[in-house]
Amino acid sequence: MKTIVCFGDTNTWGVDPKTDTRLPFERRWTGILTKELASEYRVLEEGQAGRTIICNDPVEKYKNGMEYLMPCLQSHMPVDLLVVMLGTVQLKSRFHQTAEDIAMGLEYVLRQVQASGTGPRGKSPQILLMSPIAVGDVENTWLSSVFDMPDTRKRQQKFRKLYQDIAGRLDISFMAAEDYARTSEDGIHIAEESHRPFAMAVAEKRAPFWQTERCSVRFLPAKDYDDKDRHFAVSSQRQVLTDREIYGIMEAANKRERRRDGCETF
Repeated sequence: MKTIVCFGDTNTWGVDPKTDTRLPFERRWTGILTKELASEYRVLEEGQAGRTIICNDPVEKYKNGMEYLMPCLQSHMPVDLLVVMLGTVQLKSRFHQTAEDIAMGLEYVLRQVQASGTGPRGKSPQILLMSPIAVGDVENTWLSSVFDMPDTRKRQQKFRKLYQDIAGRLDISFMAAEDYARTSEDGIHIAEESHRPFAMAVAEKRAPFWQTERCSVRFLPAKDYDDKDRHFAVSSQRQVLTDREIYGIMEAANKRERRRDGCETF
């Protein structure tokens, strides 16, 4: 069974924007994702209200995401996929940060993950980076006292491009949360009715990770497989492999003493 860690702030924790309490497990996107993938994946919720990427909050303690992330991954290792959605909290006026500053900190943290060795076989977890949902009319809500800089919405609108560029540089996957989740009336949090479609989008997005295992695989006709590996043979015309086929191919490669970089040509 593969392990997915969802790491984020209030919008991963699953706040109910109407009551400022936590939505029930079955109604928040991480809970819906858990149910959707239950037969093959273990989904771990690691959301915290007020979590930053790399900053110490001068008002609230224990919110620095970088300080918690590595112990978190080590406690759950091996982690197959890390889903990250952070950045909104650092739009608060108390941090006085540009969108570029926020993105720079995020890239630093993700590079640490890629060097962590907390994934399968001592490698790094694969990463799905998500830019946060759009900021709504927050200046007219109860959250206006903490998101009170006049350019809050403008800074947030830069996240999509900045995060997509990070994903390109680090060779990780990217998804814009605002494409699938609507912002609630408080201007910051995911609307309750958006949790299900958002969870379904994440479930769909995770599929490519299990099709490649970060290896370049060249398919040969079945006759070129060793007899003991013949049951792992797949058609050279296939574009997508099932989880079972991928696992079988990788196990066969291990038996033939895989190369130092972990990839084998079949």
